[in-house]
Amino acid sequence: MARPRISASVPESLNEDIEQLVEDDETINSKAEAIRHLLERGFEAEELEVEIKHREARINELENMLGERDQVEEQVTELAQTIENQSKAPFFVQWWSWWRSRGNSESESRSMPESDDQE
Repeated sequence: MARPRISASVPESLNEDIEQLVEDDETINSKAEAIRHLLERGFEAEELEVEIKHREARINELENMLGERDQVEEQVTELAQTIENQSKAPFFVQWWSWWRSRGNSESESRSMPESDDQE
């Protein structure tokens, strides 16, 4: 099956670049091969650009997920500090916290917290 033929006019500077490619690359023996080579490289470049865009989108997605994770870690740290501060609170503060939470949880409402400070 014969290849379709295409004729094209190119500027002199592009013609010189094609001739230079034929001279420099030992695998390319003619201007037609050089043009085919350049077209293939162009298609490869387009595919790589699409792949880069996909990877950039994935990187942005991962950066957003990392930012959300950092926020969650900060909230967990704050919660841990709040719990730690509450357990060190005076007896009355612990009792008040217990009194407020009585209706929220049956298991917690049956026992009052023990105070660390026995005066």
